[in-house]
Amino acid sequence: MQARQAVLEALSAVFPEHAGSFGDETMAEDVSGWDSFSHVQLMFEIETRLGRKIEIRKTYDLDNVGALIRLLEAEA
Repeated sequence: MQARQAVLEALSAVFPEHAGSFGDETMAEDVSGWDSFSHVQLMFEIETRLGRKIEIRKTYDLDNVGALIRLLEAEA
């Protein structure tokens, strides 16, 4: 599975009320309920879909969904 697909599917699973509304410019602040706990849930969902571990500390300072996708693609 590609990083973009994994991230978008994971976002929809963790935040179903926002499914279909995620784009590269989406930030955590744009999504109600995206807090530190749901961030960990999201990373776990992505790990499961990609079948690999993510160094979660690298994801905390990313600006938006696009930056997360680029990070995952670079580490593939």
